[in-house]
Amino acid sequence: MDDQKTVVVIPENMTEEETALLNSFKKNGCPGLVGVKPEKIEIWHSLYMAGKTYTEIVNICCDKKELILYVSDNQNWFEKRMTKFRDIDRNLYQKTQLSVKESINTITSMISSWNKYYDRQFTKYLQTNDESLLKSIDDKQIRSYLKTLETLMKIVNPPVSNNKNSGVNININTPTKIEEGDSEDNSLDIDTLDALEETMSHGETLKTLLKLKSDIKNNKK
Repeated sequence: MDDQKTVVVIPENMTEEETALLNSFKKNGCPGLVGVKPEKIEIWHSLYMAGKTYTEIVNICCDKKELILYVSDNQNWFEKRMTKFRDIDRNLYQKTQLSVKESINTITSMISSWNKYYDRQFTKYLQTNDESLLKSIDDKQIRSYLKTLETLMKIVNPPVSNNKNSGVNININTPTKIEEGDSEDNSLDIDTLDALEETMSHGETLKTLLKLKSDIKNNKK
């Protein structure tokens, strides 16, 4: 599993034109501001927090953009939006880590079941030297096992990245940048590493088994 950052780009708060419009509105004494009702401001704010741009809010509500810009600037809507995205980022990172651990648990349970089955088959073969036991093992099942094992190793040992932090990161097109890195030690404990080492050993054994079965078929031709 690749541990590189997922970058979400968020539009800047105001364009140059919107900033100029706001400054002009302030210079002219903020005409029309007194008549703005609280319920109208709440609608603007809800739309902004839902990710709408100022232009989209104007089109939806049919209100003057300068009024919306002034209220947003006065009430620090942009900072509130950034706080929301920080919370989303942190929550998404935590959910991702939980999902990874649950996936590892499920996959290792599958592999453990396969290991027990193949151990029994190998033991019988070593005791009897009966080639029919090897033939009875489905090649497709072995390849499925090896594919599952490969998936597990990619999860627990992802490709090396130059990024020190993992998780989802928010990159703002303004001087403000929000990045959520590792919040906990994700290293595997000794028991887990031992189990993985044993599992890898089974994988190599099954690769050898596939080759052996192939050799037996070729020799009989």
